[in-house]
Amino acid sequence: MAELQNPTASVTPELQAAFLEIGADSIPFLIRELQAKDHWAKTLVIDFLDKLGDNAPKLAPDLERREGAIRAFFILRSEASPAIPAISELLQQPEQLSVAGRALCAIGTNSIPALISACGHSNRLVRAHAAFVLAKITGDGEYTSSTLAFGSTKRIYRFAFGVHDGDIYTMATNLSHPDVRVRRASLEALQERVKWSAAKSIAPVVRNSITDKNPTVREAARDFLDKVGLKQSHQNQGQPDAVKNHANSKRGSLNTLCSAFTRGLQTLDRLVRTTNFSNKSTHSRHPSIPPNIGLQSSNDASN
Repeated sequence: MAELQNPTASVTPELQAAFLEIGADSIPFLIRELQAKDHWAKTLVIDFLDKLGDNAPKLAPDLERREGAIRAFFILRSEASPAIPAISELLQQPEQLSVAGRALCAIGTNSIPALISACGHSNRLVRAHAAFVLAKITGDGEYTSSTLAFGSTKRIYRFAFGVHDGDIYTMATNLSHPDVRVRRASLEALQERVKWSAAKSIAPVVRNSITDKNPTVREAARDFLDKVGLKQSHQNQGQPDAVKNHANSKRGSLNTLCSAFTRGLQTLDRLVRTTNFSNKSTHSRHPSIPPNIGLQSSNDASN
């Protein structure tokens, strides 16, 4: 295991053969290594020992132990399938997403059922990450290797997942997956992982999900299109006919009411204009009679 934790060590045929010989018996140990978590005091001790030079005793930090376990799973591949249930439990913890996802990817296609199940998790981050790892396994499976700095002197080897064109294509293809959990989670993974420029290019495929029979998938598709600035293009798509008919009926009733109100105002305006014209005509035929003559009192009339 120390060789797997060494950032400069390669996986030699001898090392690979040794792990394959141990096989499933190494799984309990590897599961513990995946969950390694150092106390802050141990981190200080590890950094101090590294500064003392090569002759000082060495302790492997938790990050190095976790990455070593993942490299072991890449060696064992399907031989490590008995570890899938335990790793799936880790996948449901947001802080363990990266480690658990890469371990399941290392095991390979036997992890697919567990990842599909995780696509239905209540936590959006878990769902999206599971869909992303699923695309890695069923697609081109590209990953990169790098070293991470730990403390002041140590470098730790690790596998890393980048978002490649093949991943985007596979996630977009999974929008037609027969399992609704995968369709929804793939939309969420695309929203989380894909940059704006690439998201615009797959928007036509996402629009098809607006008409998905499942409301959660339709909602996820609308969220994706809103994120990339295509909100207006999908507002009238994906609604059931009953909803559309109801909306059209409400708009039609409102238009009828507005038209009737407008006609009423026009009629009232004509009546007012006609009344004013009649008053002016009456006054012009009797110029000597004041318009308020009918309001005079009887005393005034006798005088």
